[in-house]
Amino acid sequence: MLLALAAATRFHIAEVARETLKSLAKETGETVDLSLIDQDKVVFIDQVVGTHRLTAMSAVGVSFPLHSSANGKALLAAMPEEDLAKVRKRMRLTAVTPNTITSWAGLETELQSIRDQGCAFDREENSLGISAVSVAIRSPSGELAASSVPTPTQRFNASASELTEALL
Repeated sequence: MLLALAAATRFHIAEVARETLKSLAKETGETVDLSLIDQDKVVFIDQVVGTHRLTAMSAVGVSFPLHSSANGKALLAAMPEEDLAKVRKRMRLTAVTPNTITSWAGLETELQSIRDQGCAFDREENSLGISAVSVAIRSPSGELAASSVPTPTQRFNASASELTEALL
């Protein structure tokens, strides 16, 4: 019963956010994702594919490490300190690419920067050739989620500020 209720809540979040995701994808031409935290990873629960011929996509249900993805880092930065401490105990900061942050000191510095700026970045930390910007959001029920815009790095470097502005 509890699992069914949790699943229904996740679908509700996707339903509530869907129009915003579609609007962002239309405005930017890029893929827009919605994700939730699950233990020590981030799981994609919805996605609207962009209009560019070359797009960055992850299938719904796919998960990434929290520390190497923009949406994961946005979620970590938005967590209450006591929740972050629990996640930290079970999370391993392994390298996914040569750009992945692999020390807690480095990640703590990054999380403070995310809190200050209001958004998180992944600059080829989870997948070479893909960069992303993400913001943490709260659902109407209070659940923490993240919206992200993953983009091929070459295009991201040219449009990061516009993508960030649109997402914020």
